[in-house]
Formats: sequence, C-alpha cells, structure tokens
Amino acid sequence: MPIINSQAFIADYWQKKPCVIRNFIPNFSDPIDEHELAGLAQLEEIDARLMSQKNGRWTVTQGPIDDFEPLCVNDWTLLVQGVDRYIDDIDALFRHVDFLPTWRTDDVMVSYSVKNAGVGAHIDEYDVFIVQGKGKRQWQVGLPGTFETDIPHPLLRLIKGFTPIIDVELSSGDAIYIPPFHPHSGITIEDSLNYSLGFRAPNTIELLSGLADECIANDKGDGKNASISSTCRLSHLLNTRYSDPDIHKKRHNNPQGEVSFEEIDALKSHLKTLIDAKEATPMLMRFLSLQALPSEEIVELSVIELEQLLVLGNAIRKTSGVKPIYLQKDKEEKEDFNFYIDGHSFQVDASVGSLFRELFETSMLVISKDDIHLIRNNQEAKQTLLQLINLGFYYIDNE
Repeated sequence: MPIINSQAFIADYWQKKPCVIRNFIPNFSDPIDEHELAGLAQLEEIDARLMSQKNGRWTVTQGPIDDFEPLCVNDWTLLVQGVDRYIDDIDALFRHVDFLPTWRTDDVMVSYSVKNAGVGAHIDEYDVFIVQGKGKRQWQVGLPGTFETDIPHPLLRLIKGFTPIIDVELSSGDAIYIPPFHPHSGITIEDSLNYSLGFRAPNTIELLSGLADECIANDKGDGKNASISSTCRLSHLLNTRYSDPDIHKKRHNNPQGEVSFEEIDALKSHLKTLIDAKEATPMLMRFLSLQALPSEEIVELSVIELEQLLVLGNAIRKTSGVKPIYLQKDKEEKEDFNFYIDGHSFQVDASVGSLFRELFETSMLVISKDDIHLIRNNQEAKQTLLQLINLGFYYIDNE
C-alpha cells in the first residue's frame, strides 16, 4: 500500500526533518465533501471548530455548530477531529503509513478551507502527514527553534513567523510530512480539503498518570476484564508504603531538615518497583489502547445468532477507527494471547491467537470453514468474538 520507501523514510525523515511526498495516494478521490464534514461538525460528540480571519483579526467558534451562515465569512476554515472514527475510507488512510505502529496513531483531522484561508503559523508536538484532497494549498515548513508567541484569540496559540526550508504547493494526492516542533503554515490556493494523519506521543506525565489511573481502576475493581491476580498484585504495589528500617544507613548524621541522596534513591526505587512490575504491562497496554471511540447503540447478538451468521459465510469487519494493539509475539507463544481495544483487555487461548491477529491486521476477514470449526470448538474464542461484536468494535457483514 505505501508508495514511499518505508525504510528510507524512517532513516531519513521520521522525527528528523520534513518532506514532501508527491503522489502519496495516486488517483486520490475524496472520501468526504465539505457538506458531509459540516454535518459531522453539528454533532455534540464531535470536536470541531470554525476559524476565520480578516486583516489579522481572528474569530474561533467551537462545535457543535448549528448555523454556519454567519460564521463562514472572510477567510475561513472548518476543522473536524476524529473523522476516521466515523468513515471507513478515512480510517483506511492510515494504511498508507502501515509501517508505523498502530499504538502511535491518533486520529485523522479533516479540514475544509476557502481560498486564502489558513490557521496561522504554529507548532505541533506530534508527527503529522497532511494529505491534500481536492483543491490546492501552499505549505511552508521551517526548522525547530525559539519563536515569539502570538495569541490573537484566546483559543489560538500561534507564532510570529519563521524561515521556511520547504515552500511548496500541494495538489490532490500529494502529502507533506511534518515532524514534531517544526513550525508550519498552510494557505489555501483553491478551496481545499485536507486530511491530517496525527500520531500520538504521550509525555512522561501522561504515561505516569495513565498507568496510575489504570492501576487505581483495577484496585477498585473497575478494570475492564482485568485479571484477579493482576488486580491483587497491583493493589499491593500501589498501597505499599515507603519504609526505612535501616534509616541510619541512609542519613549518616545528616541535619534533620536535609534529605539524603540515599533517601532520594530509595524513593525512586520505590516508584520503579511499580513501573517494572510485570503486572504493570497490561495496565500500560490498556492506556495505550485508549481511543475515545464514539458510543453507538448496538443490537447485541446471542451465541446462537453469531454461529448462524458465521456458517452463512459472512465476513467480520472492523468498525471505523478501531485500532487493536497487542504485545509482541513470544517465540513459542505457549501463553494466552492478550489484546487491547479502547481501554478494554481481552484474552484468548494461544491456539486461536493467529486468527485474531489476522482479524486485527485487516479491515475485513472472511471466515473460512476451518476458522468456523476453530471458533465453534473454542468457547473462549467464541465468547470473545461475540464480545467484540456486542461492544461495537466489529460487526458481521452479511452483504
């Protein structure tokens, strides 16, 4: 699928320097138009905003947006986050960068902008591929540095200019890759649709708080499919208090108000015990799998209905935006296969691990007779598949 040389891209550009990728998606056809995008921006659960500016004066309106007419004036842009969670063909854009790990992918923001519109020069802290849809846009990208902050509106954080090392016009199907902390700005030449494939990069605080939140959820019994043994072990680690029975060895007659280097090291070691615990790994995996997927009303299937649908030769399809993750496969894989979706953890027998992996690495899986036999005779696999469907992560395609 990717038209770029993945090894060369990783070696030369990924998190290093920006680049233009001509014909990134050959014969690209927009999977959405501006009217459908506006429809999404009207929904309560959608993160959307409409920005416009004239002579340096900015207005920003947060969604949901009920009336566009008074807002679509001057040089305006509509931006909608997480569109990949609603439209399969937009979710499929990540396949063009499938050499990058799933857990790093965030979402696809789609924007529609009129001629001369832009969102101002700014800096992002994450990687992004911006794919040009219909229309044309001029992009400038610079190198990381120290820039004067410009806040022309309470909801905008821009910079006051940079020296571009890339100054290029993109047409439909072209893309530009921008690493973190590289200043950039785009100006629309012709009314345009753009697709920004964003990549998550949790900072240290987010990782620590995410791990702590998952551990606390398990400790309270709120964990989604958490094992009892992991819960008990993590509860013990979370509630183990710092102790220093040999305090004299750490202090060496230090003044009372002074904290010794040995005490600081002991406190760090106390934290490290939790981070290094084997039981912390599934908690971290659950945190990395969080996606904030939209909630939908699901008509739940029974086990019998599932078996009947599978026998009819139907395919299993992944719901838009669903991004399962799992740990690297052991050489022999004798243990159960664990995987994670949007904060949920699942476990199946190793004998059906390959089947579930195949399900995760494709948008649609046609179930063979052998697969049906395998699922029907493995109660755990059958119940897990049913759970994935009834949670709305997958569905049976009977067309």
